[in-house]
Amino acid sequence: MLFLNHIFTCIADMTVLINPILGGLFYFTYFYGIYSLDSTNRNAFFPGSITYRRVVKSRLNLDQYGDSLQRLAKWANEQSLSIGSHKRSCHWWVGELPVQLQLAVDACSWNSAVKNMFESIFYPTEYSIMEIPRMNELYIAGEDNDQETYSDRVFYLSHIDGPFGWIPFVSVYRCLIGCSDDNTIMTRFVFHNTDTMVQKGDVLAFDFNREIHYIKDVGVKGKGKEETDENTADSKSSHKNSSKRVVLKTHYCIYPKSMKFFATLVSSLNTLYNQHFRHMFIHTLCPHTVLDYIHSSIVVYSSYTYVCTDLFIGHRNILYLLFVHAIIPNESRFLFYVSPVIYKIVQMFLVKSCSIEGCPFLRDLFLFYVISIIHGSGNIYDELDNLSSDPTISTLDGPRIFR
Repeated sequence: MLFLNHIFTCIADMTVLINPILGGLFYFTYFYGIYSLDSTNRNAFFPGSITYRRVVKSRLNLDQYGDSLQRLAKWANEQSLSIGSHKRSCHWWVGELPVQLQLAVDACSWNSAVKNMFESIFYPTEYSIMEIPRMNELYIAGEDNDQETYSDRVFYLSHIDGPFGWIPFVSVYRCLIGCSDDNTIMTRFVFHNTDTMVQKGDVLAFDFNREIHYIKDVGVKGKGKEETDENTADSKSSHKNSSKRVVLKTHYCIYPKSMKFFATLVSSLNTLYNQHFRHMFIHTLCPHTVLDYIHSSIVVYSSYTYVCTDLFIGHRNILYLLFVHAIIPNESRFLFYVSPVIYKIVQMFLVKSCSIEGCPFLRDLFLFYVISIIHGSGNIYDELDNLSSDPTISTLDGPRIFR
């Protein structure tokens, strides 16, 4: 954190010394870029802004794409059985699939259903969509075991898939397309407090670098509590043996129409990270040596720590606080701390949409309220201390008011 603060301080000094107006414009543009990421959030520009949900859903026409999805699921289950991977997840880059299945992926990954889904929050007059095929993969979910540390545990803990949420204006979306009818795995989005089961033909898309989520095995759907544990276990076992959760992961870079070159750089950066992270992930699925366990612990707990900072503070809030600390004099910072609180309260009475991100709203409100009180109290004590030590202010008992 101290290192980041030094970086922001250097950038601030350079830009403000060159031109104060240019420096202020740079900061405003950057923060506008990390908040105004789609058409529904076009008016967001700082932590006081109310933001709207960015998870979108759709459904493919099974009459048109059902056969392709079934062939993908069948191939994945056969491969999983052939390599003996019953409890761990399986991953195949789309480029590793047979040619006919690659054509099926192309048809399922970009069609009118997917296009209309994205256009619900990215208006086509404002944004363009670029596919990122090198990130696409076919995936089978593994089983959870909280008694062991291995890379599959990452999926069952709150996590963010990518680390580039600080890049402005451009969004990279991960899209989950259900290839099988699975009713045991639930995808949960922490900030939205919503659960989604991705069934065959379902399409679920979320921001690769910003959305906190995890999966949860909720057991076989429709089984009542009155059933015995033995029957429930048998039904779970038979379900998992006959069919696993097979999902096609596709990726898209969505950007303002004037930023195609920048979007190409961002998509390349995400591709490079995804390839390297998956390489480490695959090699820690079944750790055997001490080094393997160290690597798997790094994968699991570094991801979880990164999420906790966003969950309780907010990555964008951290950037905002660092910038304020770097460029705003101490006596003027209170305004920058209290303004998000006031602005959010005012907006709360004006906005009527039900798609507000409620958890970030409450988190930011509480965070900046506490920071405002702490900073304001510190300023008051400093002023009182200055008054008490001012020799020009005297009373009958002496030059100091406070003793």
